[in-house]
Amino acid sequence: MNGIDCLLVKAGAEIGIKSLPVRRKIVQRLKDNLRMALKKNRCAFETVKSTGLVLHVDGVNPREAVPILQRVFGVNSVIHAKRFADPTLDRVCEKALPFALARVNAGTQFAVRAHRVGKHAFSSKDIEVKLGRMVLDAQPNAKVNLDHPDAVIEVEVRDETFYLCVEERPGPGGYPVGVQGNVGVFFEGNPLEVFAAWLVMKRGCTVYPIVAGDETKVAALLARLVPWNSGMQFKAYPASRLAQAIEAEGLTAFVKADDAPDVQAMQAFDKTVPLPVLRPLLLYPEGLAKAQRQLIEALP
Repeated sequence: MNGIDCLLVKAGAEIGIKSLPVRRKIVQRLKDNLRMALKKNRCAFETVKSTGLVLHVDGVNPREAVPILQRVFGVNSVIHAKRFADPTLDRVCEKALPFALARVNAGTQFAVRAHRVGKHAFSSKDIEVKLGRMVLDAQPNAKVNLDHPDAVIEVEVRDETFYLCVEERPGPGGYPVGVQGNVGVFFEGNPLEVFAAWLVMKRGCTVYPIVAGDETKVAALLARLVPWNSGMQFKAYPASRLAQAIEAEGLTAFVKADDAPDVQAMQAFDKTVPLPVLRPLLLYPEGLAKAQRQLIEALP
């Protein structure tokens, strides 16, 4: 199949519903965070560019880069792709056929999904129909199943370039860290504090840890979050310096990892701090919480 290895990074679906100026700002932050994540992990790359909600990472080793970029908030998925030039209908299908046949065997139910951006003499449907027919001619015992396929052949055509998807891995979604406000997250040494911080980071907040417990335990918890912060270390403040943290970092809220609605205790704590307190774990669905906590730990 040949082609040049590259990565296509699809931005989170929520970003697409924003107005164009806001969307551009968010995508720019996502580009910056992707670059930072690769640099901090010493993963070589050439360029990170964007076309709409798809970002292109060139000159990178996919095996090294994909697990890194899977931890960048704002990423919906990371696709290892092969890049080709000069897209014509015949050339796209010719290059895609061996790629498709490597995935489609006798009895395989498959679908061809093409996406096209730019001006071309063919449509996305033309690619799907022609490539699908070529696959069936080469593998007559295969079947087309557009709803629940065993294998999906993905083709992306963008202006003078086209891409064939080798493998797609999920990202965390949400918004890139840095597009929302700065928040102080209280860390006392409870592992749930990692999850609380992770959730507000997923909403685009920049986290400043407020250390209110054993520093060694807190440092171990923060180390688990660094890969989700584009590899950047956190700037922490002791709980005794709340006023300094608020002024220096422009904090707009605090975050606590309370997971049980003890109203009296929460009200008592809220009176001791000068900003609103967010508690993202309160009433959070246990099944979803368990799955996301496993995600934090699972990626290599």
